[in-house]
Amino acid sequence: MAGQIRPTRNLPRNRETSTSTRIDDMAEQALPASKPRKNPHTDLVNTTLIMLHKLLDGRYWKNNTGGLRTPTTFIKYGLLGSTDILGICNGRMVCIEIKTGTGRLSEDQKMFKSMILDNGGIHATIRSVEDVCQFCEKVKTTDFSLPIEFGE
Repeated sequence: MAGQIRPTRNLPRNRETSTSTRIDDMAEQALPASKPRKNPHTDLVNTTLIMLHKLLDGRYWKNNTGGLRTPTTFIKYGLLGSTDILGICNGRMVCIEIKTGTGRLSEDQKMFKSMILDNGGIHATIRSVEDVCQFCEKVKTTDFSLPIEFGE
């Protein structure tokens, strides 16, 4: 199954859940104690995906970008500057960039962010599990006729 795209898991949703739900419980579900935590960026991407599915109506998926060297060529995939997570919420494009530590948006990522916001999309730069909760609350309470920006 390597290299194949897997469909988004149907995660159970609690329509009564608010951002006051225990963050630790969701993070623990996303990252079981038995799983070694070698990459904080990957851990935060996975936790964010699970929390989005629980806290916001919509569909969200990991957006892979990068390159692959074959014996004869180098193949690039993904859109330069695109975010780590893409999705759709109430008919709007959702783009979420995950940053850990002191990471900042690159110029390509800033251009991608501008493109999304100029076209009425939703863009967030997430640095922590708490940011995910705050972002979800902002999306739930903001007028959907306006672009929504969270973070940097």
